[in-house]
Formats: sequence, structure tokens, C-alpha cells
Amino acid sequence: MSQDHTLLIKDSLKYSVTKIIPGVMGLIAVIVFIRMIGAEEYGKYSIQLSFLMAYSAFTIGWLNQSTLRYYSKYKNDQKLPQIFFIGL
Repeated sequence: MSQDHTLLIKDSLKYSVTKIIPGVMGLIAVIVFIRMIGAEEYGKYSIQLSFLMAYSAFTIGWLNQSTLRYYSKYKNDQKLPQIFFIGL
């Protein structure tokens, strides 16, 4: 195998680990929460959290997108900290 393929496989394995660990931790957290508060209460919590996430995406998500869009344009500018402060 060439060095590029070896590097691709190596980086893919590293990336997989960084995705698998949070996934497993999230699954464990769900199991613990369900046992602590019960399935019915966890269902209510999940629905409320879903609505809250959708609400925040429509109300403040655009700030995140605009910051990401204009960061590269102003990254060498001295006013970059001011721009980020305004976004907060």
C-alpha cells in the first residue's frame, strides 16, 4: 500500500474513535437518565429539548453561521475580537 492509503486508514481509525466514544457515552447517559427519572419523564424531557434546539436554531443559529462565513475574510484583521464580541 502507498503511504497515502496508510495515512488515510490511520486517520480514519482516529476519527472513528472520536465519534464512537461520544456515541457510547451518550447511550450510557440516556440509560442512566431513564433509570433516574423514569421513561415517561425522560420522554417529556426529550420532547422539550427537541423544541428548544429547533427554537435556538431559528433564533440564534444564524449568528453562528455568519461568524463562520466571515471569519476567513477578517482573520488577519485587528478588529476580529470586536467582531466576535458583537456576535456574543
